[in-house]
Formats: sequence, C-alpha cells, structure tokens
Amino acid sequence: MSGGPVPVWKKYTTGSNGIWETFRKWATLVPNRSSGNPYVPFYRVPSPSSEKHVYKDARTIPASDIVGNDFFKRDNRRNHPTISTFDQAKIGGLLKLGNSTNSRLPKGDEGVKQLAILKTESVKLTEVLTSAPKDVIYGEVLGKSGEPIVAPNLNKKFSVKLLTEEEHGMYNSDYPCRIFKATA
Repeated sequence: MSGGPVPVWKKYTTGSNGIWETFRKWATLVPNRSSGNPYVPFYRVPSPSSEKHVYKDARTIPASDIVGNDFFKRDNRRNHPTISTFDQAKIGGLLKLGNSTNSRLPKGDEGVKQLAILKTESVKLTEVLTSAPKDVIYGEVLGKSGEPIVAPNLNKKFSVKLLTEEEHGMYNSDYPCRIFKATA
C-alpha cells in the first residue's frame, strides 16, 4: 500500500474489543490483519435495494406483445432451415409438369387450368408413370438406356452395364426383368 499498513481500528471491518482484542493480537501471526467481516453501517451504503425510484421495464412494440409473437419464430439461435420433402403426389405432379426448360404444359389459359388442377387434386405417381411417354421415363426418371441415375460426384468409377438375356439366361421375354451388374 502506498500509505503503509492501515491499523485495524481504521478498517471498516468488525473486530473484537477489550481483553479479546489483546488475545487476538497475541494469538494471530499478523496482528494488523482484519477479520474480514464488514462493519454493517459502512458497508454498501446506500444499499442497492434502497433506490427510491421504481425501475420501469423498457418495452418495444411489437416485440413485447405476447399475442402472436411465439418465441420459436424469433429465436435466431435455433432458426434452422426446414427440410423439404417430396411425397409421391409431388413427384407425380413434377413429372406431369416438366421443368422450366422442358415444360409439358400447354401455353396460355389451358396450361393455367391444368396447373390449377394439379394443385387441387392429388396426383398418383403410378398413374403418371404408366401414362408418361417413354422419353420422359428414359431420360428423366432413368438414364438414357434405362439404367438407374447415380449422382456424378458420388463414385467416379461406378458404371452400370445392362445384361442381356443371353448372358444371365434366367428370364424369357415374357418376364421383363433387368439385372444390373456394377463394375468398379
């Protein structure tokens, strides 16, 4: 300390009196050290709870409005992107519609009517697959020669070879079954 050690009687801590103070000085290693118990009239005056003014909570509208303001809507920590799923009705509708480059809807009002029908009615994937032309099945659903589509970045060495009937010899032309042999 810059001013030297402070005597016990000057510190804002409670101490013993009389014979007990003499005993404390004799029994302790450092007699100038205080007990550490604060002297109540000088400790934290004015006390934190003695404020005369009432604290008014700051409010902002519409954030403080509870109605229609659910926590999960404004919780940015858990604002994960939602997972989109495709069921058979959506896939059937997409196969019927086509895509932006190759649209299968007619132009004009007729296309708008068909689009409205697809939104209101549920489309069955099996019906779309049976009524779809072969160039849609072989080219968009499957590969050009009927092989399953594999993402190009998954396995560079993966290739599919369609076996003809002469190679495996198990099925005749009455039973249309394709066997795929993966060559890696």
